Amino acid sequence: MFNHDDYFQTTDHGLNVKEQLPSFVKWLVQAEILSDTKKREITPFGKLLIEIYENNPSLVWQIIWINLTYNSPIAHWYSQNVSFGSNFTDADLREGVKNDYSSDSTTTIKNVVYALTRTFKESPIGEELGQMTKVDKNTYTRSGFSDIEVEAVAYSLYKYAQIKESNLMRVSDFYKADEKDGIYKEFGISKSDLEKKLRFLSSDSHRVLVAELNMGLDHITLRDDLTPEKALETLAK
Repeated sequence: MFNHDDYFQTTDHGLNVKEQLPSFVKWLVQAEILSDTKKREITPFGKLLIEIYENNPSLVWQIIWINLTYNSPIAHWYSQNVSFGSNFTDADLREGVKNDYSSDSTTTIKNVVYALTRTFKESPIGEELGQMTKVDKNTYTRSGFSDIEVEAVAYSLYKYAQIKESNLMRVSDFYKADEKDGIYKEFGISKSDLEKKLRFLSSDSHRVLVAELNMGLDHITLRDDLTPEKALETLAK
């Protein structure tokens, strides 16, 4: 059985301690699974994800990607700047990052882009969640993902509410050309598919949100007493 308490005390993880492990730990911190890069203690949220993973691993990967888009600079850049349906190569990504972070060295840019693309290639975030789907030998596309779990939709909305400092939002907000965050930037979900999931959440007995979507309305109201973590726990457990 997996024991997260002593995971970093042995080399059973199979990672190179000097070259691979530090980056892996940093990703786990940015995913909010570990508390910090030194103590490497699993967070209460990380323990919740472990519980959820047993029955719904796809949901956990969706949550991890949401957290990375907020906490990882390269994942945040990717979610903002790589359009859904666009084709690209690794070189295109490096050039794009270089244009926005011109003060960073070529080596730094190469390393962070490599870390992101390897994460896509070696986890469900890439193919399954549509963040980086292979087109040919060197070309990929960001195809998007609409089959998002309703729990991940709620979690995403509560994360968005935190940075906007408001529990009131509109569906149309996520599809504005200048919007940099939110569920569309994360997954590319269509407006109609998002509205279906919002209707489900609004009618669910847990009532983590209220969605007013009839007669031209597109209002979403979140509860004041829930955090993103509590919303996920409420729906998933």
